[in-house]
Amino acid sequence: METSTENLTDTIITFNVHYETLEEVITNLELGMGTMYKPIPIDGLVLKSFLGIPNIEPNTDIKIYLQTNTESNTESKATITYCKIQNVGKVFTIETQKSQTKSLNPWNIIFSFTTEDEEAGKFRTTPDGSLYVSPNPRMSDLVEITTQSEDVLPEGLTYISYSIIFSLFIESKGQSYYFRIDPLAKVSSNRPQK
Repeated sequence: METSTENLTDTIITFNVHYETLEEVITNLELGMGTMYKPIPIDGLVLKSFLGIPNIEPNTDIKIYLQTNTESNTESKATITYCKIQNVGKVFTIETQKSQTKSLNPWNIIFSFTTEDEEAGKFRTTPDGSLYVSPNPRMSDLVEITTQSEDVLPEGLTYISYSIIFSLFIESKGQSYYFRIDPLAKVSSNRPQK
């Protein structure tokens, strides 16, 4: 399923990553290994461009952006490795079960992407039901995905969680570390649930 690119609304979700704060975490705290396998959770250490659980409308081009802020001369910049999206809402589970025979990818009722996108590796669905989204090939600090149109989205609200895994080179340590941000969002069809 695809959504026409006409009449799309842009929603930009920005996370401000402060280099010196993450350097301090790596140097002075034991919060994790900082590997891709065990990234350091930093939800409380980033500034977000929203409060609460953002509501995302139909036909919306969602842009998740990491902005690296620093007070030093470092050229180090946060690089998104992937964004993992998971269902945390009841409506999605019901709609997924209904649509299993119609689509091999249940995320197609929420997000618009093509088979070509999947084959190119931009989107991957895993056996546990998660959707992995690759960063924009031209901007490694940006992930983009588009919601379906109002008539395709399930009625009511669909709640999703998404994890942003990113790396940042810490100059004083001479290596890159991986970090994780885990916010929530809700996708609204603008139609009440029956």
